[in-house]
Amino acid sequence: MKSLLFWNKWAKPYQWLYAFALCLFVAAATFFIISEYGAKNIGLKWEISTEIKTLPVVVDSFQKGFFQFGVQADNQYVFQSFRGSVQNTMPWFAYLITGSIFLLLAAGAVTISYVKSWWYYVALTTLGAFFYFLNLDVLEVYGFSNLSWTIISFLFFGISIHVFHSFMPQVGLAYRYVYFFFLTALFFFLTFFYSNLTHPIPYFAAYAWYAPFALSLVYIVIISTDVFGGFLYLTTEAKNAKKYSSLLNFLLISLFYLGNLVLTFLKNRGSLDWNILYLEAPLILVISSFLGIWAHKKKEPIYQSMADFSPTTAIWLVVLAINCFVCFGHANVSGNDPLQEVLEDAVIFSQLSFGLMFIVFVIANFLTIMEQNLPAHAVVYKPKFMPFGFVRIIGVIGVFA
Repeated sequence: MKSLLFWNKWAKPYQWLYAFALCLFVAAATFFIISEYGAKNIGLKWEISTEIKTLPVVVDSFQKGFFQFGVQADNQYVFQSFRGSVQNTMPWFAYLITGSIFLLLAAGAVTISYVKSWWYYVALTTLGAFFYFLNLDVLEVYGFSNLSWTIISFLFFGISIHVFHSFMPQVGLAYRYVYFFFLTALFFFLTFFYSNLTHPIPYFAAYAWYAPFALSLVYIVIISTDVFGGFLYLTTEAKNAKKYSSLLNFLLISLFYLGNLVLTFLKNRGSLDWNILYLEAPLILVISSFLGIWAHKKKEPIYQSMADFSPTTAIWLVVLAINCFVCFGHANVSGNDPLQEVLEDAVIFSQLSFGLMFIVFVIANFLTIMEQNLPAHAVVYKPKFMPFGFVRIIGVIGVFA
C-alpha cells in the first residue's frame, strides 16, 4: 500500500496538485465510460424518410383480333429510407476538447522545463509541432491568416520554459504550474477574444483536435505493457510465489491474455464472429490507465535520464490519461466511427505487439530470478541484458506491421 500511495512522501502543495489531477482523471474516465456504454453516437441520428409513390401495374390482358390489350390499375408503394442527420454535436463538446488542450499546454510546459540533457530540445521541438497542429491560422487572430500567431505563441511559451530550465531551476513545481496556467489562460483569452470569427471555440475544437489526438496515441503506447506488468506483480510477489513456479504462472496468464486479444483482433477485422465474450478495447484502456498510474513510479529507472519522476512526470502522465479519455469520449458521443476504430485498434495493436515484446524482455532478463520465485517485479525496470527500449522499438514496428 505504501508503494501505491507514493505521493504521501511529497510536500503538501504537490500532494494537493496531484490529488486535483487524479480527480480530473476520475471525472474523465467516468465521462469516457458513460460515452462508451450509455451515450455512444448520440451526436449522429438517423432520420427515416417516407415517400408514397403510385405506379401503374398491368393486372389483366386480353386479345382483340391481332391486338393485345392490357388492363392497368394504380398501385401505391411506401418507400422508406434512412438518412444520417447533420452532426448534432452539442456545444459543450467543444469546451471539452479546448479544456483538454489547456491542460496539455500548461502541464506540458511545466514538464518540459524539467527535462534533462538533449531530451529537452526534443521536447521543445514537440511543443512546436503541437502548436502547429492547433491550426491557429483558421481563427485569424489579430487578422493573421498565416502561421504568425502560432509562431508568436510558441515563442512566448518556449522562452518562458527556457528561463525556468536554464536560469531559474530552483523555482518549485507549484509555482511553475501557477505561472504556466496563467500564461495558458492568457493565450486562450487573446486567441478567442481577438479572433475574427464570431464563434471561435467550436472552430478551434474542430481544427485543433489533431494535436490532442496524437498525444492520445502516444499515451496508449506508454501504458501498453502495464497489464503485463500487473501479471508479473501477481505472479512474482513474494507472498504469492511459494508453491508454483512464478515463471510458468506468468507465461500462462500472459499467453491466455494475448490469446484473447487475438480473438478480439480477428473479430474487429471481421474474420471471426463467435458467440463468446471478447475483451473490449475501451475496458482494456481503462484498466491499463489505472495500472499505469500505479506502475509509473516503478518505471522511474527508464525515465530518469529524461526527467525526474516525483512529481513532475507523475502529473504529466495523469494529464495524458485525461486527454485520452476526453478524446475517445468525444469520438463516441459525436458519432465519429472512423476515429473510434482508430483508437480501438491502437489499444488492441499496442497491447498485442508491446505485450509480446514485454514477455520476451522479462524472460531475457529475469529468467533465473523467476525460476527461484524471487520478486522480479521489484527490479523489472532495471534490466541487465536487454534494455527496455527494445520493447518500445520492436513494439512500434509490430504495430505498423
